[in-house]
Amino acid sequence: MKLPTEEFAEYVFRFVVIASGILTTILLIAAVIRLLDTDVAGLSQ
Repeated sequence: MKLPTEEFAEYVFRFVVIASGILTTILLIAAVIRLLDTDVAGLSQ
């Protein structure tokens, strides 16, 4: 099974876009959780 170069490049491109999107989402969620954690800690004191 051999992919034409263009199809392979498109597949790789899509994979990179999706992977970077997931990574960005995870980083954003982690940042929000960290902010909420510091807010809760600040309020409880």
